[in-house]
Amino acid sequence: MNSLRLYIALLVTAFALSWSEPSHAHRLCQDAFSRIVVGPVFEASFKDPSCYTGGRCYQNIERFASKLSPALLERAEVLVIPNVRVYQVRTDPMSKIGKTEYVNEPDVDALWNFHVVLKVDRSIYDFDYRNEPTVVSTSNYFNKVLALKENDPEQPLTHNSRIYVFPATEYVRNIDEISRWIGTYFYRGDGNAPNLPYGANLSVREFLVSP
Repeated sequence: MNSLRLYIALLVTAFALSWSEPSHAHRLCQDAFSRIVVGPVFEASFKDPSCYTGGRCYQNIERFASKLSPALLERAEVLVIPNVRVYQVRTDPMSKIGKTEYVNEPDVDALWNFHVVLKVDRSIYDFDYRNEPTVVSTSNYFNKVLALKENDPEQPLTHNSRIYVFPATEYVRNIDEISRWIGTYFYRGDGNAPNLPYGANLSVREFLVSP
């Protein structure tokens, strides 16, 4: 019911904006619709052991993406983010970090060699953010969840950092090759990986201003 009310409110706002900003209104409607459709799948998958394994973000995202309709999958992208500090990470017993002394504690941050999330329209779906499924807008994700700080020596991700962006359809189709690529350059390497032919390498700044 709350989701329906949110969708209706966003539709009304989008209609009002459409007189002066039609493209912005269209994106707002599209994002609201995708949240309504993708949200329940995300919530069901979040604590499903057949979908989520702690410490395997790249596999979790492939399993989640595979549950989406072909139309939604065409609008989705998978982001591989090297050398990242994530704030308020998941610490429930299912998560890898949940096996440490941090079980169920809030506000724990983690520094990882890489992290993988799914973007549908302007929303980020992250299986390792918080202990309950939480959808975040793309701008808030990169500026709050990852806490971008250009001059913080303890924060390795900045707006100039590079991220790898894959169409979700290609990510699912090529998961075996991508898994080997991740193992070679992120698990055992420094995160400076060559591009795969169906992916893009963008700075965070370039990604945030892309359509």
